Amino acid sequence: MILSTLDIKKKIKVFTIITIITFLFCIIYEHFSFGVISKYMILAPLIPLILGVFVYVILLKVKKIGYIESSLYSNGIYTLLIGSILQGVLEIYGTTNKLIWVYLIVGVGLIISSIIIYIKKIK
Repeated sequence: MILSTLDIKKKIKVFTIITIITFLFCIIYEHFSFGVISKYMILAPLIPLILGVFVYVILLKVKKIGYIESSLYSNGIYTLLIGSILQGVLEIYGTTNKLIWVYLIVGVGLIISSIIIYIKKIK
């Protein structure tokens, strides 16, 4: 099943809203962190902006992406975003977690698997 132009436009709107909400959350969270900042928290809004909005704008021109690839790709973005925010919160709090790397591996794995499925469907 190939996503329609309307579905892709909905994805662009969703990722735009997620970018704005993430940006506001990060600003408010760092405002109340008593001057402690985290690069993961600062750069978190760029994940849905670059990987979500920009990529789906490009896919709006291509118009040939399936539901499975889109779902895997979106879930990869969500996983990377949550991992970045969680890492930022932990750094601001002043602690670490040994399992935070799992978010990166799973998020990148989902994105790569969606790209592989997309390439195989094109051929």
